[in-house]
Amino acid sequence: MFIWLVVVLSFLTAYVVLAIGVRPSVAIAVVVPLSWLIPAWLSIDVGIEKIDVKTAVTIASLLLYSFLPRATFPWRLVPSDFAALGLVAVHLLSDFWNSGMQTWSIAFAYVEWVVPYLAGRLAFQNRENINWIWPTVALIAVLLGVAAIFEAWAGFNPYEVVFGERPLEGTARNAMRWGFHRAYSTCLHPLYLGVLLCWLSGFLLYPAWRGLTGHSHIAWLLMPVLGIFAPLATGSRGPFLATFVVMIASIFCGWRRLRYGIAIVTVTLLVGFAIVQEPLLDALDRWSGETQQGRLLKEIELNNQVEKFSSARARLTLFKIFWTPLKRAGLLGYGTEALSTFPPNVPTGSDEVEAMRDIWSVDNTYILVTLRFGYVGLLSFVLLAAASLVQLILVADADRKSSLNRFVAPLFGSLVALLALIFTVWMPAEIGFPLLWNFGASGGLFYSHLKLRKGNFLDASN
Repeated sequence: MFIWLVVVLSFLTAYVVLAIGVRPSVAIAVVVPLSWLIPAWLSIDVGIEKIDVKTAVTIASLLLYSFLPRATFPWRLVPSDFAALGLVAVHLLSDFWNSGMQTWSIAFAYVEWVVPYLAGRLAFQNRENINWIWPTVALIAVLLGVAAIFEAWAGFNPYEVVFGERPLEGTARNAMRWGFHRAYSTCLHPLYLGVLLCWLSGFLLYPAWRGLTGHSHIAWLLMPVLGIFAPLATGSRGPFLATFVVMIASIFCGWRRLRYGIAIVTVTLLVGFAIVQEPLLDALDRWSGETQQGRLLKEIELNNQVEKFSSARARLTLFKIFWTPLKRAGLLGYGTEALSTFPPNVPTGSDEVEAMRDIWSVDNTYILVTLRFGYVGLLSFVLLAAASLVQLILVADADRKSSLNRFVAPLFGSLVALLALIFTVWMPAEIGFPLLWNFGASGGLFYSHLKLRKGNFLDASN
């Protein structure tokens, strides 16, 4: 508790200094991302929830922002704002329908969806803030990437020396893959860190472009290499492969003439992967060492059929395990309370219950959202993601030859990769917070785009 309080107050002191010395939106743009450097297990219990440092810092920052005299409020709503509000409304309706209205439900919806989204929205309401944001987030990407590689090589996590040992969450402290320790750094699981590092890799592309054009130190040209290989230190295959998705999606957003070609190649590859699904899964199993030395994969029985089971295949097996509750989820799902434990409290058969013994979480955010909030909740989440992506493309297209385009394109690429990766993992705070912050960043950039077109842009004087 004492260390948590000291760390939070240190961040808030920096926030006040920046808010007074520069402007409040810069303070929230810099301090909130910096709080991602603090491990997720440094938290306190508030009711039934754990509040980590980044959540506490963001809530306090938003509260302070409301009272600062030079704070600006971008009241005009953009498409992603409406989608976010819709998702929050569905959250509350679902919980009320399934469990009755409870105070914790309102607070939980605010912390889970509104807080990170609003932090990103306010940070990007002013394009001048990008000059503060890109070096901050790029530095975070470098520090976490180097820390992950060091941990994989040295076999211990420096964060645990400072902040105490992390609680175990599905993976042993000394887990190995490819002959190296699986790094988890600030996160509770190596996969969470891998996803976070993949998302952060996009923020190293803009500094590299600045280094290439002489606007920043040439050393930044090397950082995308770190962004590609840092996820490997976590022993996570998906996040490493998704770093290439970041780059391809960034090109898709930034270079309009290449979009049709990239779209055609992407669809062709997806169809090809679907056709050769079994050999592809076998290759992933061999890559992770799950079939080394002729060792057979585990087999489970599901709906009177024997299924091969591995870490890669588990993501596809989830659809079969939860097919019945997905069909019965209805418009509003089963509510937050039903999904707060594992196995979740949803209708399943005896085979599905037995199969759940081989998994420890529902590693698919879209399945979880559907079970929790129903078909309307899934639609709201998908609309929020789609609105955020379209907004970023519109902003990039408006300034195709500017430095803004070169910044927005990787932001789009990181978001595409993250939306793909959450097909393979649920949404803990280490992943959910950056995702919602990215949604909010899209809303803020699109808001500033509309204000600029109307000749009423929030410039540095605000």
